[in-house]
Amino acid sequence: MLSNISLSSAPELVDLYGLVLKFLVSSETTLFYFNPTGQKCSWETLPRTILSNHPQIIWFREETYPGLYKRHSSNLFVMTCLSSTSYGGQLQLLAESLTRYRSIFGVSSEFYFLDGGFRAKYASVFHLTENSNELYDKRNYFNTSWAYTITSVKWNVIEAQQRHFGHPVFRYSTDLCFSSETPWGLLIAPESFYREPLQHFNLKINQAGLITHWMTQSFYEMVRAGRMTIKDYSRTNLMKPLRIQDLRKCWLIFAVGLGTSTVVFTIELLLIYTNVFLNSL
Repeated sequence: MLSNISLSSAPELVDLYGLVLKFLVSSETTLFYFNPTGQKCSWETLPRTILSNHPQIIWFREETYPGLYKRHSSNLFVMTCLSSTSYGGQLQLLAESLTRYRSIFGVSSEFYFLDGGFRAKYASVFHLTENSNELYDKRNYFNTSWAYTITSVKWNVIEAQQRHFGHPVFRYSTDLCFSSETPWGLLIAPESFYREPLQHFNLKINQAGLITHWMTQSFYEMVRAGRMTIKDYSRTNLMKPLRIQDLRKCWLIFAVGLGTSTVVFTIELLLIYTNVFLNSL
């Protein structure tokens, strides 16, 4: 989640801060991929992807996740892919420019699950805290001093809240993101006669935008429940008419330039007429 109040001159670099965090297991593990071309790189397309053209970074985590095992009875296997290999120059420029922009406010428990090489290279970009509530407070009150990690589900709520602002304070970028596969499905036997109807139903409600609509409406449900408020956190810049005092520096620079040019021109004239006078003697 990246602040729109940015003075940077290279937004394509600042897109680093448009980070998306989808949690495989809440607050426990994540995975990272870089997608500069906008090409879809997801778990749905991964089985059909020619992996020889898409370098992989694979983590096999042996930590136990009881909740995940209880639902799926399987080991946790996380894979990520880079959508292209021809972006070395852009990545190098990005790495050199990171320290000039806002830091990413994150939680230590999430950061230390990332690849060691990534942590070593970009550690200076992150400002970490052990207290996740500190992150939530700053993000929920739209503190623009930082960039924040956010889940795609939470972003729908933030986006609905920003509709009541004078202008959006944060934006959501997917150019560079942390992503993971979240088990949204139900375990149904292959021979079950409910399998195909449920699959078609799920596709239809996604196509109709009902899931996004329900997540957006959750903001208004939380407002009615007293958990959130409709308040404009954006800062409005008042437009003021131009005054004579505002041109003081311009007039000063103009006067200095005019005075300097007059002095130089006078010296040139003196040199010319001095030579003419001396030659006439």
